[in-house]
Amino acid sequence: EDGIRDHCVTGVQTCALPISPIVSASSGDLVRAGLAKSLPRLGGMVTGTVNFAGEMISKHIELVMDIFPGIKRIGFLEDPNNWGASNAREIIRVAISPRKIEAVYAQAITPAEILPAIQRAAKEGMQALILLPTNWIRVERKRIVATAMALRVPVIAGANYGDADVLISHGIDYSELYARAAAHVDKILRGAKPADIPIEQPTRFHTVVNLKTAKALGWMEGRNVVYEHAWPGEDFERITAEAIRVLAWRPDVVLVANTRPLRAMMRQTRPYPSYSAALARQWKTVL
Repeated sequence: EDGIRDHCVTGVQTCALPISPIVSASSGDLVRAGLAKSLPRLGGMVTGTVNFAGEMISKHIELVMDIFPGIKRIGFLEDPNNWGASNAREIIRVAISPRKIEAVYAQAITPAEILPAIQRAAKEGMQALILLPTNWIRVERKRIVATAMALRVPVIAGANYGDADVLISHGIDYSELYARAAAHVDKILRGAKPADIPIEQPTRFHTVVNLKTAKALGWMEGRNVVYEHAWPGEDFERITAEAIRVLAWRPDVVLVANTRPLRAMMRQTRPYPSYSAALARQWKTVL
């Protein structure tokens, strides 16, 4: 995928765009790459879905700062040869420079370089590790997390890293993007022109907190973390009452299961970081 994308960014307008419709199932910024004039007005043969990769990096940084308010050095595992590495660094610079936080880069080009890269970053004072999106890094996610956990460094990554015991995984629902891309293909096969089909953006996001990892890092229920699962049903008054009760604890972060509790939280006078949480057997939500 990365190799095809490298080629397409530089040559697709002269070799493929004039003759073949192209549907993106999950791409970065197609406008920035020069493959579309804008999301609603394409002006070419490319359509499909985009994945907010850059925006997710900024969101992961926000999550780290919310959970670790006094953090000074955030680590980033990157493949410097990845096509988006320079853009990712610029996004990171913009996100952390006003907050006086230092970025520590753990660079690895091959799986064999993972361990020494993370160890070097830890020696430089890395307090949390964010995994930048790269295909082979996703494949090696379990080994990466195990290496970081051995150094007691929490890992934050995308939504498709939840099975690797990262502390927090947050990102888009890729199944939604693939389904929408398939719908685009269907429209083209029925005669629609790619230029008439707007590029779609993700609408579903998942945030998962792994309690096993939290406990391994020293977050113990009853000491420095409180977990409570409340289900007030569909009655918004009951949801609001539960929101007020939970906020009375003065929590640092509140995880919510769906839109109504999130709206109830946001209507309260004191702002709190609130995140929509994916539910699974090994995870609980505060509300």
